Amino acid sequence: MGQRANLIIMENNTYSIYYDHWAANSLDSYLFWGPEKAITFFRDHEKSGAEYWLDTVWCEGGAVIDLDLNVLIFFGGEDIKYDIPLRNMYLKLLRIMWSGYLVKWGFNGVLDLAAYVGYSAVDQLGEPMHSYDKSNWEDSFTEAVGRELEGALSVTSHETLKIHPIFGYDAGSKLLFAGERIVENVEQQAGCLEFSFPDLSTETYTDFARQGLHLDLDNHMLFFWMDRPLAVFESQLQPLWPTWTIVNLWDDYRKHELLTQNRLTYLGSEENRLINQIRTIVCRPYKSEGDAADKLISTLEEDGKTVEVNPLVHATSLFDMPVDLRLQIFDKVIVKAGL
Repeated sequence: MGQRANLIIMENNTYSIYYDHWAANSLDSYLFWGPEKAITFFRDHEKSGAEYWLDTVWCEGGAVIDLDLNVLIFFGGEDIKYDIPLRNMYLKLLRIMWSGYLVKWGFNGVLDLAAYVGYSAVDQLGEPMHSYDKSNWEDSFTEAVGRELEGALSVTSHETLKIHPIFGYDAGSKLLFAGERIVENVEQQAGCLEFSFPDLSTETYTDFARQGLHLDLDNHMLFFWMDRPLAVFESQLQPLWPTWTIVNLWDDYRKHELLTQNRLTYLGSEENRLINQIRTIVCRPYKSEGDAADKLISTLEEDGKTVEVNPLVHATSLFDMPVDLRLQIFDKVIVKAGL
């Protein structure tokens, strides 16, 4: 259990790393209130050593605050981590609270944080490429019960375009890591000439598209974007696509639409819904996850079970800011943003 995070402050060209066992999913709320609050929150933790660097499997969120250059780079949050329109709105508001800072999203998760501060063993934090060798990608084009629509793969060849909706969790990543062997399979798929991803405002589909790919067969170019952090560096993808130029669009799904001359469209969400959701995220009451763990442990021990507790469960510091004050500040930010 836990939502582990690496929290890092860089100052005088050196960095201090702090570990939090519960902050990853709520990091978007803690960071929203500006550098002073965030720095205090980080430093309320005990300093950790290099052994506390988390890898891409365990690190669910994290941030670097660079006090030398006024840079914030982070990733995390339970919702903004996977919802691109929501994240874009959040970043727009966050930049108002972090005025004077360059605010960047960590598209490669903890790999971006480690690379930024110059951690010498950053290559050891990523997932091994062989872990993707047996990924089941062939059924990504098949709709079935329980297999949600993830996004779309578009293919251009000899001035023709085909669009293929893709289904199943992480279907886009499976296709990406399958490499150029997918091309023969794709060419056998019927596809469609136009496709619109379902609107967020519908009651039947509440999530935005998660991943998209575009193959230019004539020029051997692969374009991709995704909502979640990539667990490897982009350079590690090249052996899978040896004769291809790989272009990471990060989370810019609009560029994917342009590659299809807007015959593929990803329908967004209304502004008010995004604002209300962010208000809920950053202004919700805080709770101590460590206390919840202690209650569970007590219950198990009362049932006669022997429980060993990792001391890192309590390696956290609860962020404290009154809800009423946060609501007042948030409303002022909305006005300042012209929303």
